[in-house]
Amino acid sequence: MNKINIEKWWNDNPQTYSNTHGKFHFEDINAAESFIKEMEVIDEKFWKVNFPNISKEEAFEKYFMPKGKQNNNGLEIGCGLGTLAESYSIKGYILTTLDLNQRAVDFTSKRAFIKNLTIKVLKGDAEALQFDDETFDFVVSWGVLMHTPQTNKAVEEIYRVLKPGGWCGVMLYHKNGIFWRILGSLWEGYLHYESKFLNNPHELTSRYYDGGREEGNPHTKVFSIKEAKGLFSKFSKVDVETVGHVKWIFRILYPKIWLYIPNYFFDYIRKHWGEFLWITCIK
Repeated sequence: MNKINIEKWWNDNPQTYSNTHGKFHFEDINAAESFIKEMEVIDEKFWKVNFPNISKEEAFEKYFMPKGKQNNNGLEIGCGLGTLAESYSIKGYILTTLDLNQRAVDFTSKRAFIKNLTIKVLKGDAEALQFDDETFDFVVSWGVLMHTPQTNKAVEEIYRVLKPGGWCGVMLYHKNGIFWRILGSLWEGYLHYESKFLNNPHELTSRYYDGGREEGNPHTKVFSIKEAKGLFSKFSKVDVETVGHVKWIFRILYPKIWLYIPNYFFDYIRKHWGEFLWITCIK
């Protein structure tokens, strides 16, 4: 898999949480006022879409607050448009964040400048981090490493740059999540016969996950809980839970009744078949 194609696709199609992948919500985001409004919309949607039943503050404390021996100096792999980087900076963490594509680096750098945030923003590759061994107290990556060809190598790099006792949190797409099992594997792969025309499961996930309405993206993988634990087996402690939004799939399947389904049902589905895997580890 050519990383140049991956870099170019995400440069042209950043995660803006709009209906069309890569489409911004305001016309001229180069203008300061529109840029600020765009950041606000993206940030609001990030927390609401990924953590629908809890507040931003609760979500950060539960999922992103480092839990290692020391928790001051952190690395984010895949800054995207800077939502998490801003949250860490506001809370006083020393953060270095990087991304494979220049647009993400430029957007996050501009965010940091406008909001006077203390963030070091770099261009870099998750599979070949440009840092010395045992540099960081924690490493976080949300929705990135399933898009790099050698996810296992990226995990090895996380282990290398973490200090002993350091904490990491990584989100990967869930192979047995309700999103992929119903929309991808069953609906597109089986009912629409796409699995007969695409060469392997990675092509199916790439075609119908991020950018599915726009013919897909160059590279996406999904992982089972067992596979995720295997990736991080070198760490001394590994925990995996399923998270993410699940209501929308019922909105599609049962448009007339989904509003009447109680929240505890969705909580149960999310706990067992959530769209994402959230993997936390201690080195």
